[in-house]
Amino acid sequence: MRFRSVSFWGPVVSLVLIAAALRFLNQELSHVSVGQIWSALSSIPRQGIGLALALAVLNYMVLAGYELFACRYAGVPQPLKRIAISSFIGNAFANTLGFSFLSGSSIKFRLYAAWGLSPADVGRITIFTTVSLWLGLVGLGGLALLLSPEAAHTLALGGDILGAVLAALPLLYILMSTRWRSPLSILGFQIPAPGTAMAAVQVLFSILDWGLSGLILYVLLPGDPGLTVFFTRFMLAQLAGVASQAPGGVGVFETAFMLLTPDAADNGSLFAALLAFRCIYYILPLLLAALTLAVREALETVPVLRLLAHAGVRGSATMVPQALAALTFASGAVLLLSGATPSLAGRLLWLKDHLPGSVVGGSHLMGSVIGMCLLFLARGIQRRLDVAFHLTAVMLVLGMLAALLRGGDYEEAIVLGVALTLLVVNRARFSRHSSMFSDRFTPGWIVAMALVLTATTALAATSWKLGGQADDFWLTLTTDGSVPNVVRAWAGAGTAGLCLAFMRLLAPAPYRPAPVGPEDEACVRGIVAETPHTRANLALLGDKTFLFSQSRESFLMFGVTGRTWVTMGPPVGREDEAQELIWQFRETCDRHCGRPVFYGVPQDRLHLFWDTGLSLLKIGEEAIVDLPSFHLNGASRQGLRYKKNNLEKNGCVFEVIPPEGFAGIGDELRAVSDAWLSLKNAREKGFSLGRFDPDYLARFHTAVVRQEGRILAFGNVWTGGRTELAIDLMRFVHGAPRGVMDYLLFMLMFWGQQQGFARFNLGVSPFSGLETHALAPTWNKVGNFLYSHAEDFYNFRGLRAFKEKFGPTWEPTYLLAPGGLALPGILTEVAALVAGGVRGMVGK
Repeated sequence: MRFRSVSFWGPVVSLVLIAAALRFLNQELSHVSVGQIWSALSSIPRQGIGLALALAVLNYMVLAGYELFACRYAGVPQPLKRIAISSFIGNAFANTLGFSFLSGSSIKFRLYAAWGLSPADVGRITIFTTVSLWLGLVGLGGLALLLSPEAAHTLALGGDILGAVLAALPLLYILMSTRWRSPLSILGFQIPAPGTAMAAVQVLFSILDWGLSGLILYVLLPGDPGLTVFFTRFMLAQLAGVASQAPGGVGVFETAFMLLTPDAADNGSLFAALLAFRCIYYILPLLLAALTLAVREALETVPVLRLLAHAGVRGSATMVPQALAALTFASGAVLLLSGATPSLAGRLLWLKDHLPGSVVGGSHLMGSVIGMCLLFLARGIQRRLDVAFHLTAVMLVLGMLAALLRGGDYEEAIVLGVALTLLVVNRARFSRHSSMFSDRFTPGWIVAMALVLTATTALAATSWKLGGQADDFWLTLTTDGSVPNVVRAWAGAGTAGLCLAFMRLLAPAPYRPAPVGPEDEACVRGIVAETPHTRANLALLGDKTFLFSQSRESFLMFGVTGRTWVTMGPPVGREDEAQELIWQFRETCDRHCGRPVFYGVPQDRLHLFWDTGLSLLKIGEEAIVDLPSFHLNGASRQGLRYKKNNLEKNGCVFEVIPPEGFAGIGDELRAVSDAWLSLKNAREKGFSLGRFDPDYLARFHTAVVRQEGRILAFGNVWTGGRTELAIDLMRFVHGAPRGVMDYLLFMLMFWGQQQGFARFNLGVSPFSGLETHALAPTWNKVGNFLYSHAEDFYNFRGLRAFKEKFGPTWEPTYLLAPGGLALPGILTEVAALVAGGVRGMVGK
């Protein structure tokens, strides 16, 4: 019942106050016609209206600052975009409709709930912003009561006491925050302690908020009552308007301000300024907020519009950087072309009267240098480089300053300011870490820059010619005898040093992978142990970097060579996290200007990559033996049976040694490995192949063939869960009986049968199985040529024939990479990575 009483009498009191205010305004303006008010509105200078609009924008940015710190206070920090939308819509409705705790908060709850915040979180945010708003209001209102002669005359001693109490409340709040440590609980609802720093932020932002809103009216008023007098009147009128709870203080605020301004020469002009203030600070933001809210609700409720919006966002990912690059280039051209023409005489005289000549002249030179830098930086903006973003923002700010100081060119400053605003708004699009000079400038960029410089030189020459100084221009441009040679030398050295420093600042940011710690290694080993694919064991080789999913139950392993980032196979781990990992890898490559390559992708995993936009290249076929059906019977396996019988007759035996037994045979295996490398004139490789590394080999079972106790051949055994079996490193000694490697393999297959494995992976046969048709893609023709004629470098056909003896099923294997002219360079870098360097590409 008490709540119903409050909810009933609150609006009633507001309506009474509004009616009284309207009656007063009617009396005060009874002798003023509508035409006079409209004339007063029209007489407000455009500069004043423009400045008021700019101050309103700045004021709503400060209100967004409320929201930013409120989210941090509530423990639910949000992206700046969400905060800006919520703050603008909520505050525009609350300021205009009144009852801010209900109107603005209900809208914020609608928005934040859609973003996953709980009602308790929204409540804490609302409490923080509401308390902040009132801190500034009562503090500045109290100061106004103390300073205002009108308030002192009306309230006498009571006004001073009330003013002192109100002015002291913000200071008391900050003081209390130093002692307030534990959360305040009200009916189970927890209100955290703000802390001294956060309390001071609340007071500061609230003072900025009320101060900026007052300045909006101040620049619109006819005459100048003085800033101190104006703010005392403004804050007292705001106190009356907010206390009335009338929507936006409508009528009450205007009445109070006019009562406090008895010295107004023209009530019509004063009312016109108040009307313009209400339109700029209340009505216009409300209309924009309502439109924004309507568009957002339409996008949320109409699926077709939501799809179109998402398509637009995806399209803007490429279009916006292009547009910003063009705008940056145009800004540089404007500064250069403007610097080549004389400044307006009136503005230049005013600057010379108020500034030293060195400042004006230096600003002229600075503007041209900045213009040239912007031409270069536009290329980096097009490529979305983070270093280009930061440098461009700095150059635009300096360019605005130079435009104003060298000739009062505020039009140029506005153009550069718009470019800066659009650039800052799109900050998130610039996430690439690289050098602006890691790629060459395209012919189009070079031609465009040359045209701007040519136009600048021609415009400068024309300007000097019109002034009758064409000969002096070219003389000064080449050899001006009045300029000492030492000055030219220092100018040239300084310019060269500036260029070198600029290029050094934009030097490449090399990718430095984070070291793989014990926790990461344990995570990788756990995932590899569960996967059914034996190729995942390459993660244990120690030469790769890992990209983990959020759950850390999946990973991608990759290596970086040059600008090419190569994964070894598809993601390992949970299938439902594979696509997210692929896109996470692509985004990481994009941030570092890397070229993503997925190497060794089997056919049954290609569906994960359809949307990546990468070119698909078949690089060979993988030999898979079905273990349950494997045998040595029949005419096709006669050769294998002969080798088995012959080797066993000569005393050869097969054995699988568990990982814990590796220490006892490690030295002997190294001798076998060194002998094999010497025999084959080969070198250790990596990435997609194992190498002789005791730490790596000790993780696996080792299959060996002995003769009279001596190890003739060995191979480390990969297991894919209890599904797949494979052999990685295969080596034998010089003089070993013929067929020893065949014997090692088929005996390991029989061992796998006994252990219950389903298949045996014999690995990839490079360039085999490519299409030989005359209309086949160029890549297939190149691969077939290498397969048939590159025996001096690698025995491609012999490797396939060796694996064919075991009757495998051949499954295609693919490489996915960016296409176009970059593909040859990418394939070269992939080959170098797999071969262990460029030297390994041309040798065995």
